[in-house]
Amino acid sequence: MLKKITSEKFQETIYTATLKNGLRVFLMPKEGFVKTYGLFVTNYGSLDNEFIPLDRNEFVKVPAGIAHFLEHKVFEQEDNKDASTLFAQLGADANAYTSFTETAYLFSTTSHVLEATKLLLDFVQKPHFTEESVEAEVGIIEQELKMYMDRPGTALMQGGLQMMYKENTIRNDIGGTLQSIKEITYQDLLRCYQTFYHPNNMIFVLVGQFEPEEVLQTIIENQEAKSFPPFKPIKRRYYLENNQVYQAFGEKQMAVIIPRASVNLKIGYEELSPLEIIKRDFLLQMVGDIYFSRGSDFYQQLKKDGIINNSFSFTSAVHELFGFFTLSCDTLQYEEFNKRIKEKLLQIRSEKIPEEAFARMKKVQFARMIRQMNSLEFWANIIHEAGFKNLDPFAIIQTIEELKYEDLRLIQGFFVEKAIAIYQIMPQGDLT
Repeated sequence: MLKKITSEKFQETIYTATLKNGLRVFLMPKEGFVKTYGLFVTNYGSLDNEFIPLDRNEFVKVPAGIAHFLEHKVFEQEDNKDASTLFAQLGADANAYTSFTETAYLFSTTSHVLEATKLLLDFVQKPHFTEESVEAEVGIIEQELKMYMDRPGTALMQGGLQMMYKENTIRNDIGGTLQSIKEITYQDLLRCYQTFYHPNNMIFVLVGQFEPEEVLQTIIENQEAKSFPPFKPIKRRYYLENNQVYQAFGEKQMAVIIPRASVNLKIGYEELSPLEIIKRDFLLQMVGDIYFSRGSDFYQQLKKDGIINNSFSFTSAVHELFGFFTLSCDTLQYEEFNKRIKEKLLQIRSEKIPEEAFARMKKVQFARMIRQMNSLEFWANIIHEAGFKNLDPFAIIQTIEELKYEDLRLIQGFFVEKAIAIYQIMPQGDLT
């Protein structure tokens, strides 16, 4: 029943199977590793606020933050126990996260792999939350949101997204708002759970020290002991946008000593294949390295002029539903920072990037990827990302090697005036 996906280049093998209930399983045994890492992911994140539930024929809209709220409640077990405690009894660590596009539950362990696997499947697939516990959770998530809202870095990133996007729900915090979480009901959570936590919409990944056949048999027996309603493809509504920013400038006052500035480049939606999107993501990362890494001339000049310091950073993302490139820094010279970064971004559109710089950064990207191959978490993330996109996991890695200098034209068009938004966090009161 197990199929093999093998890469001679990387000398790695991944075993995969699709169960009768639609659950896709990916198993990657790693010789010489003591730890084993398990990941159970549903293709459901904070962007999925409008969809047709399994029990309905029309779209419904749920409050922002509900995917993250549901992540909290799934950990709840019978008799007010928490799934993390049950993992600890096995000597395993457990955690979870919610992103814009997915919710993942995970564990890492050095023993009791089969027991931890069954526990991960069981606690995610047998939630025990009640109407009373949902009401009680509001206060807990409210405190978590307030903590994040008090972090200038989080506020800077969220503000940048709100400057760029008008309707796309990426502009909403993954955790929602203080108001939206109060609107979440038990029925909302149940409807989202029943729709998005179906095995057909999920992937299970295990990487580490184990026997694939033994693990697969354990998973099959676990799944065959459960019943799930018939699955139908989930229809979701997204608000896809071009590269025109919603607002070109915004700021917020917070309890900071030094202003924080960000220059944000919005990547417009294009209907592309998954591999083409991944290619553009790698290219954008490479351009970021060429112009804004610590070894670049531009970075060194900004540092010399006192415009930036060690807090300077950049991040990029090109996804099917959104894309952005953000540069930020804590700086007293925030106006000059905004001006110079924006000018450089606009220059990239027409500037001839040296071929040797491209070749060098391509090697850097690939070397970075090779180093990450010693991480079980890296493989689990690559595998499930590929699984949701119906790609060969090794093809994603191979994309870097296959990049050509001429491919830069695919992203140089990103760097235009209308796609740039500036957002800054200012100290409360007068800087002078």
